[in-house]
Amino acid sequence: MKPLCLTIQAFGPYADCQTIDFGDLQGRSFFLIHGPTGSGKTTVLDAICFALYGDCSGALRDSKAMRSDYAEAGVMTTIEFVFALGDDTYQIVRTPEQMRPKKRGDGLTAMVAEAELYQLDGKERKLLVSGWSKVTEKVEVLLGFKSNQFRQVVLLPQGEFRRLLTANSAERQEIMQALFKTDFYRQIEETLKSQAQTIKKEYEELVREENWVLREAGAEAAEELVLRLKRQQAASEKTGQELKGAARAVQLAQKSLAEGTLQQEKLLEKMRSEEKLRALSEKAPLVEEKRSELARAKEAAGILDIENMLKQLGEECCQAAEIMDKEEGALLHAKAAHNKAQQLLELELKKEPEREKAAAEVLCLQEIEGKLAGLTTASQALAQQKRSFEQAEVQYNTALKKLEKVQAELRSKSEKSQGLVESAIRSEGLKSQFSELSQQIIKLQEYKDATAKWQIAQGKLKEAKEAADSLNERYLAAKTAFAVLQEAWLGGQAAVMAAQLQSGAPCPVCGSTLHPKLAAKTGILPDEVKVKAQQKNVEVLEKEREASLSALGKLQTSQDTLFNRAEDLKTQLGETADISIDTLQKAAAEARAEYQKALQAQKEAEMIKQDIEKLTAEEQKLTKQKEEAALQVQTLTGKYQAAAAVVEERKSLVPAEFHQPAVLTKARQRAKDQLEKLKTALEAAKNQVEQADRQKIKSQAALQNARQNSDKLHSQRSLMQKTFDERLCEAGFSDLPDYQSAKKSPAYVEKLAERIAVFEQDYIAVKERSRLAFEAAKDLVAPDLAALRQTAAEAQKKYEDILANDTRLKAAIAQIEGWQDKLGKLAEKRGKVEGEYSVIGRLSEVANGGNEYKLTFQRFVLGALLEDVAHAANQRLLIMSRGRYELQRTMDRARKNAAGGLDLEVFDSHTGVARSIGTLSGGEMFLASLSLALGLADVVQSYAGGIKLDTILVDEGFGTLDPETLDIALKALLDLQKGGRLVGIISHVPELKERIDARLEVWLTDKGSRAEFKVG
Repeated sequence: MKPLCLTIQAFGPYADCQTIDFGDLQGRSFFLIHGPTGSGKTTVLDAICFALYGDCSGALRDSKAMRSDYAEAGVMTTIEFVFALGDDTYQIVRTPEQMRPKKRGDGLTAMVAEAELYQLDGKERKLLVSGWSKVTEKVEVLLGFKSNQFRQVVLLPQGEFRRLLTANSAERQEIMQALFKTDFYRQIEETLKSQAQTIKKEYEELVREENWVLREAGAEAAEELVLRLKRQQAASEKTGQELKGAARAVQLAQKSLAEGTLQQEKLLEKMRSEEKLRALSEKAPLVEEKRSELARAKEAAGILDIENMLKQLGEECCQAAEIMDKEEGALLHAKAAHNKAQQLLELELKKEPEREKAAAEVLCLQEIEGKLAGLTTASQALAQQKRSFEQAEVQYNTALKKLEKVQAELRSKSEKSQGLVESAIRSEGLKSQFSELSQQIIKLQEYKDATAKWQIAQGKLKEAKEAADSLNERYLAAKTAFAVLQEAWLGGQAAVMAAQLQSGAPCPVCGSTLHPKLAAKTGILPDEVKVKAQQKNVEVLEKEREASLSALGKLQTSQDTLFNRAEDLKTQLGETADISIDTLQKAAAEARAEYQKALQAQKEAEMIKQDIEKLTAEEQKLTKQKEEAALQVQTLTGKYQAAAAVVEERKSLVPAEFHQPAVLTKARQRAKDQLEKLKTALEAAKNQVEQADRQKIKSQAALQNARQNSDKLHSQRSLMQKTFDERLCEAGFSDLPDYQSAKKSPAYVEKLAERIAVFEQDYIAVKERSRLAFEAAKDLVAPDLAALRQTAAEAQKKYEDILANDTRLKAAIAQIEGWQDKLGKLAEKRGKVEGEYSVIGRLSEVANGGNEYKLTFQRFVLGALLEDVAHAANQRLLIMSRGRYELQRTMDRARKNAAGGLDLEVFDSHTGVARSIGTLSGGEMFLASLSLALGLADVVQSYAGGIKLDTILVDEGFGTLDPETLDIALKALLDLQKGGRLVGIISHVPELKERIDARLEVWLTDKGSRAEFKVG
């Protein structure tokens, strides 16, 4: 990511629109952000981080509180950021949640947070995504890491600069995962773990199934089932032999029982057939009598039809006589009815004048009814107009009352709103005051802590200086004593050698044979052992002095760092530095309480404002309704008066007694009923005469037909009686009683013939059966069936007992074989699963940290990458620390159950010992952090598919460096330009302003901050 243009509006100290065009650097890739404290240097980095992720660069900076206090109410807080990513260019526009003036009316309204991400292609702009969180998610995808990771490898803010260096193993893993895209290795871990768990579950399930089969079999092991199967098979073989013998015994017993049963059945059949034949022979005389009865019944049946016809004709003759008597009476009644109807018609014809009078009255009342209908219509119209008029009056009064009520409520709300708005206007100022007090409390606490630590460090430094001075004095004294001893010892050695020289003998030192001046012994000669002891003492004191001086240097650096930090905080706090924290906290609490009240007032004011808008709209609506209702009342008054005049006019046309429609309707109905009654009576009389004539003629014809039919039936009956008497004689019956006694019903005759035929068939069959049974039972003796049944039952029971035992043994054998088969298949499966788990399980264990260092596959890969990062960082750290420090990866873990492999330590070449990162001084920590960030960027870009880190922004930290170290650090940063990387730093160090010719100068005005690039 490389910034191209940043536009800030109403953000932090920047009140107006401020555009920072990085093209103004004129190709330079190393620049300084410079300006006084509080001018807005860090705000530039805040704006970049805010545009990308919606939050600020520092942990103590709240993005929601970054609205400029200098900005006017109508100027919206907005950040626009254009940046390059490879060959693509993007633009982000973010507008945070804030209050803005209403477009209509007074007051403020809440503006929701908005964000948009565009891709720029020349002059075209394509919207990729919109929405606060959606833009952040898209940026995380494009850049490859989240906000906190961005602040550890690209934008290094105050207080968080060293986080990448001091991060624990888990935090460093998260950062490197995002940068190097090592999720693939984690997927391998999870895949192996999932496969191993699946195989393990399958193995455990197979073991459970084997145990279940053994529990079901009641065996401890499969070998026990083998022994049990052999025992059961031997027992089954023995039982099979016994079963064959029992089956033969059952077969013989059943055969004997069947033969005895057959003999017994033949003897019984002989006895039953003889009894049946004897019974049928005794019924033969009765059957002969029934044959004679059947013959007479058949003769009587031959003349039954003639008897039935004669009987029917007799009944018809009686019916014809009754009909003739009935028709004679009907004719007499018809003649009387005709005479009566004729008299009634003559009476109704005499009422013609009454009918004419009734018709005239009906006609007159119809005319009055038409006039009354007009009067009714006019009255209804008058009533309708009256109702409309009354409704209009009610609507007018209702609208008037509502309007008065709304106007009163509107006045009350307006008065209340005015006070709340005044309180709400103070909310932004109170919010800023509370935020500023909170920041001052934090800084004051930091200042107090830094001052206390500086005082402690000052005391330790004083003690260390005193100890160093004392040690130095001891060292100098020992060194002087050693020099004296060494000189005395060397001088003494010359005297010893001179004493041993002989005249004319060569000198062992110079080889001369002349010895003009021999060295003389002066004082006591020091012992060589004593000289060496003193020399060793000097060496020990020298090492102690160097260690003391090194510790003193560290304490001096620490004390200077704390002093600088305290002074920096004191400068930032100004007069506030002398105020107590309790006083500030109390003031902050009061400001917060006032701010909460103002917020509440703002919410209430907004709600009341909405109520006032609604009430104003309601007032306008009701005013319009009142005016419309008044106009309606006026219009309906005229219509009502006109309708009343029409009613009075039509009343004069209708008689007074008929003004009521009900009275007229009743009179008209009464006249109409009278007319209808007279007409109906006349028509009824005419109809009765006509009906009487038709009935008389009809009765005369019916009587004549009845007489003719009666004569015909009597003649037919006489002929049929003569025929019946002749048939009786022919059938052999002496008289009618003799015929009646022989006559039987057809069903009885049929049944009797059937029974006689059945008897004859039965007699023949029984006679033949008796003959056959006699021949079959000849020479047979009755058997002892009870004994035969008992023998067969005993044999059958013995067979069934043996069969049950044999079935049980075979079932047990089959069950054992089934268990063995299941166990064999399960053992085969378990063997295969064990083979798979021995490979997959071990791979999963290793890949998921099942080792001494809890090192997963992904962490192993990241560890190798971390070593590359440390190597790249050390190329700069060795230079910056003058060859003293190197970063190295350590496998040590803070806790035994914690994962390792991504922790760092520093190797000190002066001591030859590796130690914790936390033991570095402030300046050393800055150099190590800067080296690690630069090394990480180099390694990330060297791997194919990695993230391109072509920008690094550093906020402070250079003030902890001495001039020589500062020069080395700047050279390391300047080297980054060779790779085209953009480097920006924020610092108060005056030397940097002189040495860096590309600067973003930031300065304060009475209307907010301004920023401008200055090059050269």
